Amino acid sequence: MKETFFLQVSPGLEDIAIKELELKFKSLSPLEEIPLCYKERGGFTLELERNMGFALNYWLKIPNRILLRFAHFKCRDLPKLFNKIKKMQWSPYYAGQELSVKVSAHNSRLFDDRKISKSIEDGLAEYIVRQVPGKKASQRVSQFPYWSLFCRFDEDWCTLSIDTSGQRLGLRGVKTHIGLAPLRENLAAALYLYTLKTKPLGRDLLRPLFLFDPFAGSGSIIQESTAFFEPNTKREYAFEFFPSTLKDEALRKKPAPLNLEMPLSSFAGEKNSVQLEGLKSNYQAAQMSFEQHAVACGDSMNKAHLNKELLPKLTSFKGHEKWIITNPPYGKRLNSPGTLKEILDHFFTFYNWDRVGVLLPKGVKLKEINYQCLGKLEFSHGGEEVVFSLWCRGT
Repeated sequence: MKETFFLQVSPGLEDIAIKELELKFKSLSPLEEIPLCYKERGGFTLELERNMGFALNYWLKIPNRILLRFAHFKCRDLPKLFNKIKKMQWSPYYAGQELSVKVSAHNSRLFDDRKISKSIEDGLAEYIVRQVPGKKASQRVSQFPYWSLFCRFDEDWCTLSIDTSGQRLGLRGVKTHIGLAPLRENLAAALYLYTLKTKPLGRDLLRPLFLFDPFAGSGSIIQESTAFFEPNTKREYAFEFFPSTLKDEALRKKPAPLNLEMPLSSFAGEKNSVQLEGLKSNYQAAQMSFEQHAVACGDSMNKAHLNKELLPKLTSFKGHEKWIITNPPYGKRLNSPGTLKEILDHFFTFYNWDRVGVLLPKGVKLKEINYQCLGKLEFSHGGEEVVFSLWCRGT
């Protein structure tokens, strides 16, 4: 039996998140058709077998979390909400654990977050009194601290969704150091896939890639690009602690990598020596080889530094696709290295890159830039509207 899942993403990244699902689903389940995705602001819904929906937590790098749509019903008063909750079949997912109820309400008679949460919590407590969970199930759920139930009221329709992820999926369970105004991991993954999939196709999956991030910070862009096709088994997920998972051997088994592409090589530049040490620590935690993923301290806007540190690596990677993907300092971060035009001029003058992708605040003027813009991806980062623009020299 198929279930409905909602994959929550940062607004603006819905299309690229769907592309990720389509790209990976072919290898995860080659005998099944790619499910239809119904896009809405902040995510998309699809129908999948329950185990496959849960397993997407391991594989998808762009969503923030994956929710299981549990119930949908009309409700205009708190007593009805309480009665509905206590009669539902919660046992596959709930065994009395403490959980956070997250409420949103729009154009509904029920709108008070606290009263709605209290009715849901009372209904769950009544359910547990009537359906006492087994000892093993109670022990299992007590081992995981991040339980959430999402309740949404819209035009008096209540939708209940069970969080299958736990902590947001952007927390990979690897990074030991966080830089100044860091780029969230799921956003960095989106930049990589957008660069990969924007036509003309940036990269044949069988062709090796050399990736340079001149303003690497804590290393999110290169780390996410390197691990994009690998399952994240380095953290725990809520679904792994559901009571129903205890009885399902397939769900208890961690997945193996798909090995869809050749490994990429990279070079990370960082001007701040303290930041660079943090970046090295993150690489070590992710078991990334410094021989394959080089780092150097210095100003990437200085050509002498690039000639010394970067040029020998570029010449040694013959036949590689060569990209820049970067999130330069801007706004409240450190001083900006220059305008978009200055950044592009600097790096295209230094080397004939196949693609250069730059993330900057929305509203940056693109006039007087003599390069071909392959596309733009607009989304919100830390409350600020930003745009990732992708460039090549053109003809």
